[in-house]
Amino acid sequence: MPGFETLILTTIIAFNHERLLVGIIASRWGRVALTDSYNHALRRHTFNRPVMDNEVIRAKLTKMAGLLEATSALIEIIIHMSQQGRSDALSTYSALVKYRAAHDLETISREAQQVFGGLAYSRGGLGARVEQIGRDVRVLVVSGGSEEIPMDLVAKRARAGPRI
Repeated sequence: MPGFETLILTTIIAFNHERLLVGIIASRWGRVALTDSYNHALRRHTFNRPVMDNEVIRAKLTKMAGLLEATSALIEIIIHMSQQGRSDALSTYSALVKYRAAHDLETISREAQQVFGGLAYSRGGLGARVEQIGRDVRVLVVSGGSEEIPMDLVAKRARAGPRI
């Protein structure tokens, strides 16, 4: 029968995959929301001008893109580390990417809803995917451990010293 330490290690390894997957899914959903918002801002006109001409809308889209690129870079780091066999820090990074991607998706979802306006609350039509993401984002926040669990793991690992 495996000891307690083996059981804990097995659980951490199993959560690595789940947390990485949650991070990838959240990142993909964020890209869908950004793409739909960008296209909508180009297509929609208010006061005879494209919504994209509004600097506030451009700032929202830029914010969304910045969050997505940072998360994507973190995902790339984790994949590279796993290919190199560097499993010592995988649990820390997978917890961090899960937290970051899900948290960012909440922000991206809110910004996309602002770009779409009322269309973001309709299950059909142009804002349907943004509406779906807005409804489902909380599932990703809770999957693989709610925010506090992965972040506590990151804090404990950081206290033990850098392992990069």
